[in-house]
Amino acid sequence: MESTMQKFGRWAWIIGICLAVVLGIVTTAAQSQVIQAILVILGIVVGIINVTGSESKDFLFAASALLLASYLGANAFTLTIFNGSLDAILSSLTYFVAPMTIIVAIKAIYAVAKDQ
Repeated sequence: MESTMQKFGRWAWIIGICLAVVLGIVTTAAQSQVIQAILVILGIVVGIINVTGSESKDFLFAASALLLASYLGANAFTLTIFNGSLDAILSSLTYFVAPMTIIVAIKAIYAVAKDQ
């Protein structure tokens, strides 16, 4: 049975991804520091709650690829989608995924150091 924290973490993941994409489409909202702070906080929560030790390597690989593609894509794409642009969506995803990646990386380093 799924615990309340796991349910909260799963919903934080879904809300964070949806929020990042929507804010990327609505470019004026994507520039809001409050919204960016919310994405960062959701990323921290998801990194702490959702990603377990056995998932860390796969998550870090996928998140690193996403962050690299987002960084490079935000600088390369000028293609507009709806009312926003692809680079704004990628930038918003970065605000959500980067803190998650940092938290999981710290947890992975701690697990490796603890085993030594």
